[in-house]
Amino acid sequence: MRFVAPPGSTSVLVVTSRLEDYQQLLVMLSPRDWQVRHAKTWREAGEALRRGPCSVVVTDSQLEDASWRDVLGWLADECPEHTPRLVVADAAADDYLWSEVLNLGGYNVLAKPFDETEVCWVLDPGALAWDEEHANADAVLVH
Repeated sequence: MRFVAPPGSTSVLVVTSRLEDYQQLLVMLSPRDWQVRHAKTWREAGEALRRGPCSVVVTDSQLEDASWRDVLGWLADECPEHTPRLVVADAAADDYLWSEVLNLGGYNVLAKPFDETEVCWVLDPGALAWDEEHANADAVLVH
């Protein structure tokens, strides 16, 4: 058996001050029937996460009020039972950043500008894995 998330149950929070980055991800993810939320700062993101969990957080490596490391620590402290997958986005994404993110407990890294194939390759399995771990009574099981 495998878990199939109910339509619209997967939620992605995009944390960036760049509206064009959020809009680009929104367009890329719209065929998936996912809820895509936006926060401009980590403070806004924390408030959004207190209102309800999400499967994946995509954050800029450096925000106005936090770094991706701050975000990772907050997620571990504040969401221990339903920690979203953390994906770090950066125009200077390289092997060093990818290695650092993975070694500290993040999920993956996305290069900017976003490439739709890469975005889907990173976010699809991350969201599916989170959804499977957090299946609830409303979930549908498929044999």
